Amino acid sequence: LESLKAIDDPLAAGAIAGELLESRGKSIQSRQLRMVWIERLGQYRNLVAVEALVRTGLEEPDNVIREAALEQLVDYGSDSAIATYLQYLGSNDNKLVNRAAQALTWFPDPERSIQYIKSLVTTHQYESAPGPEMQVGFGENGGGLQMGGKKQVRTERRKNPAVLTLVKEVMPEEVDFGYDEQAWLKYVAEQRNQFSGDLRRDP
Repeated sequence: LESLKAIDDPLAAGAIAGELLESRGKSIQSRQLRMVWIERLGQYRNLVAVEALVRTGLEEPDNVIREAALEQLVDYGSDSAIATYLQYLGSNDNKLVNRAAQALTWFPDPERSIQYIKSLVTTHQYESAPGPEMQVGFGENGGGLQMGGKKQVRTERRKNPAVLTLVKEVMPEEVDFGYDEQAWLKYVAEQRNQFSGDLRRDP
């Protein structure tokens, strides 16, 4: 471990990023070793290192590793992290929406509050396998029975608790409108209107 910690060549970022990402969700490497990869990538401060840390901050199942990656990104790489995680607030995968919101709590930005609010409740579509029912089909050679129906598309609206935590974190006061998007938007508009007048001070 001491030898690995001593690697300070940025050209090693690609190999170390591969070790970190390929060991995700497996037991082939200890948490201690993977923490070394996080530390090294945080020191390199190049594109390869930032990309690996951003992916880890979203996709890593180990909370300790994921938070260590986010901590490194706070120091360097926050712009890439924010841009990536904001996109995932609109993901069709509800788990990724909440993971992205959790990651964004490391980079809270009151100016993006409306974008956060609009992800409090998200719409997701899921396809279910076709059923075994029979259908009648007709062709040039006559009719017949065909097995299987069409895929069914199910639409669901889901509340995102991690997004609610993020929204409350960027508010100037301790308010909580739950998942009521309109109430939050009204509150934000009222807050901004308070500062929309003439801000010039008397000499």
